Amino acid sequence: MNDDQHDQVLFAQFGTSSPCWRLSNDSNALELTPVTGDVPANVAIPLNPQQASQIRCLTGITSHLVLDVRLFGEPLRLHLVGKKLASNTWAGTASAYDDTESVARDLVHGLSFAEQVVSEVNSVVVIVDRHGRIQRFNRLAEELTGVKEEDIVGRNVWALFMSTESGAASSQNITGFFNRGVSYEVERRVKTLRGERLFLFRNKFVHSGSGVEEQFLICSGTDITEERLAQERLTELANTDSLTGLANRNAIQDKISAAIEAAAPGESVGVLFLDLDNFKKVNDHYGHVFGDRLIRDVSSAMSSSCSPPKAPPTISKPPRSAFSNVCARRSAWGSSRSTRAARSASRAIRNTATTSNR
Repeated sequence: MNDDQHDQVLFAQFGTSSPCWRLSNDSNALELTPVTGDVPANVAIPLNPQQASQIRCLTGITSHLVLDVRLFGEPLRLHLVGKKLASNTWAGTASAYDDTESVARDLVHGLSFAEQVVSEVNSVVVIVDRHGRIQRFNRLAEELTGVKEEDIVGRNVWALFMSTESGAASSQNITGFFNRGVSYEVERRVKTLRGERLFLFRNKFVHSGSGVEEQFLICSGTDITEERLAQERLTELANTDSLTGLANRNAIQDKISAAIEAAAPGESVGVLFLDLDNFKKVNDHYGHVFGDRLIRDVSSAMSSSCSPPKAPPTISKPPRSAFSNVCARRSAWGSSRSTRAARSASRAIRNTATTSNR
């Protein structure tokens, strides 16, 4: 049978010269169908163990194989282009054109370049279908997780690399994301060899080029754990008094504005302002080390006296020897706590002075 006859046999049987093929892990029968997907096979061609092993050596990277088989008792040389789709499934397209080998070679070269870009790009790249099943898993993803792509293709990405909470959130949202088909960004915590890390994923939808209406989600992720920790540290430094660890003037102004805006009708916001009289004399007489200790003791006393189980107030340390206390919304509660804070601060001053005179 010549190449034209091979082509005619395939077209007559499948209605196309490039039928789809698939091979499972539990059978050496190469199944051929007119379209891709989980549909009954029109023809199942028996393969010898060596041929089946060749196909099962394919990874998630698209590759080309040539197999000599028999179709309806006649010899047939099939050119297979495909890859591993799941942990137990390999699939692609088949043809018997006389120039298939050269076409397939050019196709594989082009695909190899694209695969290399995906594999070597300095971002985690994971491609999933609408059920969250992994289709591609690039080199950086392998290095971060310690898992090889060929071992997890077809498995659920959320169950493997996300906490139960993050995985549930992603699983619930995925259907809506696919229906909308709009690119989006999302932060997710991912399990890696270095522990749980925070990633920013930029996600984009693409359509399959196989002629079947299939959508896939390309997730390109960057580890932002250190960046986020640095941002949080800078925010903490910008809003914290270095001596006492209390909120500084910048932070307390934001707290006061937020408390006023959040107050319901009939509620009020209490602000206690406390200044240590003659603090300069303390520094001059006892030294700055003692003065710093006094400031820390007063701040500790105020914090411990204003720690109710619900709606705790904010204690702040503006510059020099002043303190302020944003108490809760109800004026009766606020005045009681403010009075207690002032008394505690006075006791702290007396105790520090007594200790220094011993």
